[in-house]
Amino acid sequence: MSVTEMTRTKDNGLTMWIGVKKVSSAKQTVQFNHGLDRAPLIVQVQFSKDDQFDDISIIQWPWVKTHSGGPVSISADTKSVKLHFTSQHVFGSWDPQADWNRYNEGYFRVIAL
Repeated sequence: MSVTEMTRTKDNGLTMWIGVKKVSSAKQTVQFNHGLDRAPLIVQVQFSKDDQFDDISIIQWPWVKTHSGGPVSISADTKSVKLHFTSQHVFGSWDPQADWNRYNEGYFRVIAL
């Protein structure tokens, strides 16, 4: 797991933080240290099978963990956002034409405001 991007910007007094990590193992907790000095007001988590993020899935629930992979929960506090995984794969997406697409590794982007 490695951090590939971290950006902090300030617009109209609101700080936005973006972090990207590659995840290649399920059954773990992946921590993004955001540095906002407060719990985020809004968090969005995105998955991409590559680090270009040209094709993304926005994390949403509920799905059975054996199908959708993880993260199965997301927590946040004044220091970090944590993605908690508990499955054989790190992410799964549903395609009604082709059934489940499961990924054993990929990139997660966390956007916190």
